[in-house]
Amino acid sequence: MGGAGSLRTPDGDALDFLKGGHDVEWVNLSPAGGIAPGHRTGTYRVTEEDLVINESGESLITAEDDAVTVIDAIENKRFSRKRFAVGSKQVDNLSS
Repeated sequence: MGGAGSLRTPDGDALDFLKGGHDVEWVNLSPAGGIAPGHRTGTYRVTEEDLVINESGESLITAEDDAVTVIDAIENKRFSRKRFAVGSKQVDNLSS
């Protein structure tokens, strides 16, 4: 799972290394800006490069939906050899 500095290392950008065609199967998930306990909704949004922002202008996802995206990415190989970002479509599913 990546973060704001997805796969950056002191020696360079590991994501660029992986994208360089090396014989390695990989996927990099960049989660929303905030992850909080909540409910599994299955209504998350996915992009390949951009931070996911919901209709309220926030970048959030429940821990439960975030976990499902990891499993989906591995099982379905939808983002094989790619980075993707995920975030919640709605804000009312997050715990306060």
